Amino acid sequence: MQKKSHLQLPRLFIICCSIALLLSGCSGIETFPTSARAGDTIALATGWKQGYTRKNISVTINSSDGAVYTYSPGDPAIRAAVNFYPDPVSWMAVGGVIGSDGGTKYGEAASYADVIEQYHTGDDPDWWQTVVFLDLPSGLSTGTAQVTITSLSGASYGPVPVNIIDAGIGQAFQFNTDPLGAGGVFPLSESHLEAMERSTHYTVAFSGTTLPAAVELELQHDADSLHGGVGRAFVANPAGDRKTINWKDDGQFLRIIVLGAGTTELVPGATESTLDRWDALKLYVTGGIQNLQINSVKGFDAQGAQITGVTAALQ
Repeated sequence: MQKKSHLQLPRLFIICCSIALLLSGCSGIETFPTSARAGDTIALATGWKQGYTRKNISVTINSSDGAVYTYSPGDPAIRAAVNFYPDPVSWMAVGGVIGSDGGTKYGEAASYADVIEQYHTGDDPDWWQTVVFLDLPSGLSTGTAQVTITSLSGASYGPVPVNIIDAGIGQAFQFNTDPLGAGGVFPLSESHLEAMERSTHYTVAFSGTTLPAAVELELQHDADSLHGGVGRAFVANPAGDRKTINWKDDGQFLRIIVLGAGTTELVPGATESTLDRWDALKLYVTGGIQNLQINSVKGFDAQGAQITGVTAALQ
């Protein structure tokens, strides 16, 4: 018998997850829920936002009576900023690779993913929906309030309206869970929510004149925590449907090999690698290591011959 998980995700997370995936790549034009009491917790689907975390976004809420409320980065009322990804076997994810979304076409596009990548991500296949959870101020007046979010880098979302109803003062959502399945109540703490946010990381981006079928990358960093330093290297693959990676770190030197995930027949008789664009090669290196540097990068064609001109850069 398969063992069931006893961790019950809060209802708000589950509902917002469904909505976020439907909106993925697009910014929501209203809050969830659209109506709330002053003091309630709301969620906002802010779109494909880079670097949105609770410690680097500020929030401005304009009340219907003219009062302005501001949350600075790290304010406890900014509960979390979490990136939601589509199910890897959903048509939203699969359609972007095979050029079909199972008959549920979006206009003239082959798939929803085509629309997202064409209009929102600039052909970057690593896309998500950033959902921000906020506690509304208890002093908001009845009527329409406007919520605006701005990151320290200047990326803005909003203003979006939320209807404040006259039903007393609300209560911040506790994100209660039952981790042991024994009927207990365990509210998620600030650190639990923060653990779901994107961590500090390096982005490895590739470029060149000829797209390779494989890449070999060698990097180095300061000693990790097992060798007198800090952190532990970890390589994350943001487009696992398009490439596979193999990596090894010895505490200071990191070697990564990237290969296309496969080939697909987009038209009869003609196959194409899933590694079909430079953005699909992108990697993340995380784990708290310091002073990452690129030592060398080599590109290879499908026959294994080395390709000149392939470069990599840290972002």
